[in-house]
Amino acid sequence: MPTPLYRYSFIALFLLTGLFGCTQHSTAPANVAFHNVTSKYNALLQAREIMGEAEKTLFANRQDNYAILLPVLMPIDSMETKQVEKDLTAIIKKSSLVAERHQNAKYLPDAYVLLGKARLLQGDFKNAIETFKYVNTNYPESNARPDALIGLMRAYTEQDEYRSALRVAEVVRNLPLSKEQTLTYYLTKAYLHELNREYAIAAAILEESLPLMKKNEKKARVYYALGQLYELTSKPEKALEKYASVQRSRPNYDLSFYARLNALLNEPNTDPKVSFNKMLKDRKNADLQDQIYFAMGSFEERRGRIREALPFYKQAASRATERPEQLSAIYLRIADLSYEPLQEYEAAKMYYDSTIALNPRSLPNLAQITEKKKVLDAFVEHWKVIKTEDSLQRLAAMNPTQLDKYLETYVKQKKEKEAREKQIAEEKAARAQQEQILASSGMQPDNVQASNAWYFYNPASVQRGRQEFQEKWGTRTLEDNWRRATKETSLKTPKRWLRPAIPTVLSLGQVM
Repeated sequence: MPTPLYRYSFIALFLLTGLFGCTQHSTAPANVAFHNVTSKYNALLQAREIMGEAEKTLFANRQDNYAILLPVLMPIDSMETKQVEKDLTAIIKKSSLVAERHQNAKYLPDAYVLLGKARLLQGDFKNAIETFKYVNTNYPESNARPDALIGLMRAYTEQDEYRSALRVAEVVRNLPLSKEQTLTYYLTKAYLHELNREYAIAAAILEESLPLMKKNEKKARVYYALGQLYELTSKPEKALEKYASVQRSRPNYDLSFYARLNALLNEPNTDPKVSFNKMLKDRKNADLQDQIYFAMGSFEERRGRIREALPFYKQAASRATERPEQLSAIYLRIADLSYEPLQEYEAAKMYYDSTIALNPRSLPNLAQITEKKKVLDAFVEHWKVIKTEDSLQRLAAMNPTQLDKYLETYVKQKKEKEAREKQIAEEKAARAQQEQILASSGMQPDNVQASNAWYFYNPASVQRGRQEFQEKWGTRTLEDNWRRATKETSLKTPKRWLRPAIPTVLSLGQVM
């Protein structure tokens, strides 16, 4: 049976529509519709999904340093974003496809905004700024224009161009914004004022952003930053309130831990020493003891007891040796206190040296610290000359009998100090050797009783247990029901056991 003529006409019309639809510079409705659908549901959709995954990865793998004021937004670091470099390259490629092949699509500005965001995360601020400016100039009526201007604010802020960022913020303030754009605008502007040390303004803006946020870890993080801002503006009651809100916003363990520490420091008319000691004894906090000691030092410092605070800070430093970012913040605190009010300039110089040697990227005022250290180096050299000259003149003024007596006392004290240090070193070496011998023989040291230590905390016990297991059962595959002769289908694990693991971020929890 021959095909009706109208069917051929329909097929021909469809092919012609598709052919002319590929013309990206045409304004015909069919052409525009074709490019709108293709750009939205092809390259642009994929680019947005990749950007979402990249942002989740960066947030999940962040390393927050709680020793300093927590930034509202994570500062853009090209070294950190290398972990999503492939994703950013893919976003740039797919966004560029929209610009190359769909010039008449209404989603072209959205593609440019995604392109700018990817360049921004790469640390390519120059090209990111040019991209955002292009959208603002050429698409003034587009819904993507606010996103471009907010991205432009962020790029200027990351380069410390605060005046330029504020001018852009004034433009965005007068634009109609969606709920999501409003939240991004508030957080970006708060971040700008926070870096510009305008803490009261940053806190006020964050208060406006909180109702727009979902209850999750990001909101908990904002609550924590807001608590720190209230501390810096001398509002401990509000700070305490925000630290309590952290616990209700699904924080991870570390964020909850640091919020509790800071809450203890802001509770009026209370002595948190008992709570601090309990936290030190809690086995879950074994790798966070440096933070607890730092908080104990901060408690003494806030009450004007600087001499009492320093030993706690030094204990914190001795326990943070494997975390350079936290250690640098502790050294900086000791250096600042040694410099002012204690005026112990030689000690201050050494701790500033140690701070800079760790090359901490998270300290926002590293340039000022480096300059201060250079001035202090020169001052200490002159200070040593003066002290040496004073000592020599004082010795020269003594009669022979006084000088002999002084020198005898000095030599005696020096020998006693060297003997004490040698004895301490020998005791440590002997104790370490004894623990090694006991561990190799499968025994526990006297100071680690079996009743107080979990089995798996003792490597020797674990190794002995593994050997006994293999002697009895042989080498077994790690799987369910390993003892059964015939592998039966295992029962489903009750839901109450299926609790998600709480991620931990090794960091320091205290406002400077």
